[in-house]
Amino acid sequence: MTQSPDHPELLYVEALKTDGKPMYTIGRPDGKPLWVVIHDMEKTESSGCAEWTANYFHTGAGGRSVSSHYTADNDSIVQCVLLRHSAWTVGNRPGNNRGINWELCGYAAQTRTQWLDAFGLAMFSRMVPIIRSDAAKYGIPLVKRTIAELRAWTPGVTSHNDLGLAFGGTDHTDPGSNFPWDVFMQMLTGGTAPPPSGGDDDMLCQQGETGPKVQALQFVLIECGADLGPAGADAKYGQATANALGAIVGDSGQFYGPWQWAKLFAKLAQVKGGAGVPGPAGPAGPQGPPGKDGLGVGDPVTVTGTITAS
Repeated sequence: MTQSPDHPELLYVEALKTDGKPMYTIGRPDGKPLWVVIHDMEKTESSGCAEWTANYFHTGAGGRSVSSHYTADNDSIVQCVLLRHSAWTVGNRPGNNRGINWELCGYAAQTRTQWLDAFGLAMFSRMVPIIRSDAAKYGIPLVKRTIAELRAWTPGVTSHNDLGLAFGGTDHTDPGSNFPWDVFMQMLTGGTAPPPSGGDDDMLCQQGETGPKVQALQFVLIECGADLGPAGADAKYGQATANALGAIVGDSGQFYGPWQWAKLFAKLAQVKGGAGVPGPAGPAGPQGPPGKDGLGVGDPVTVTGTITAS
């Protein structure tokens, strides 16, 4: 883990196979990058998501052949593949070899409101200066391209979904039909971010709540060795859950937000001995089967599907 040669302000955590060899293609065999490509991780919004996914790439990605140039969340960006090399992110040769690929914390099934919550806007804001710098370096216009324009090799900004429609090789649809391209492109080209949407922020929950967010927290607590009693991960944020969380993060455990997540993430990394793990277990939600969209590195823990180099 070192400072990024491309962006000294970023951490560089190299994507590596389980044998320690690079998990990317050395060089740009088909020419310089043409596109900034947006993906999602299929992972719940959380501070630490970028680091977690970078560590997943760094420790062999569970034997899969997958990587990305950048991982992003609301408070950090990590570089995993240098810009002069080709990440294995798209599943087809044009996207891999001509893309600068970004993995964003979130799901393809998210609503527009969820993408535009405080977490999403903070993530977009953090990405903007890096994307602008890379685009200027390679002469990439900050314009969202159509499928026809991609097939004509027109440089610009695009998605995993659109590169799949243009060139085949993948059925992934990330970052999803509700991704707020208008807002994202406005921010890239100099506009200001809108105020956060008033929708539910799926990072946050508190004692008394029920549902899949609570159950996701409980699964992580169990992974950390917590005893939630006979009910286990029952999706109810009761006293047992509060006590277990509080014992790890050092507070009452009555509220689960970004600070608590960071402490819990550190504990889980300690329990796992620093090994890269796909992510905290979570509910099987509207995102569909893991690996269908994005990386599928988050919910639930077991990761299936492959993205291979082309």
